[in-house]
Amino acid sequence: MTANMTLEQFLDMVEALAALADGHITIFRFTTHWKIQLGTPDLTAGDGREEVAALPAYTTLPEAVSALAREHGQTG
Repeated sequence: MTANMTLEQFLDMVEALAALADGHITIFRFTTHWKIQLGTPDLTAGDGREEVAALPAYTTLPEAVSALAREHGQTG
């Protein structure tokens, strides 16, 4: 998210990213950081905990969304 994006534009970018994973995007807020991924981790089976732990941590939500957008070749 750039400084000149509106909230609506930011949410449009999040929705466009979610569309890459059948509409699923997961955003985590921890005490000191944010994590984001396309899809939904399988927290029931236990594999999802390692999956979430391996995700990069970001200071802000816009930073996390922008990194995910860049990773998937989207504007961000």
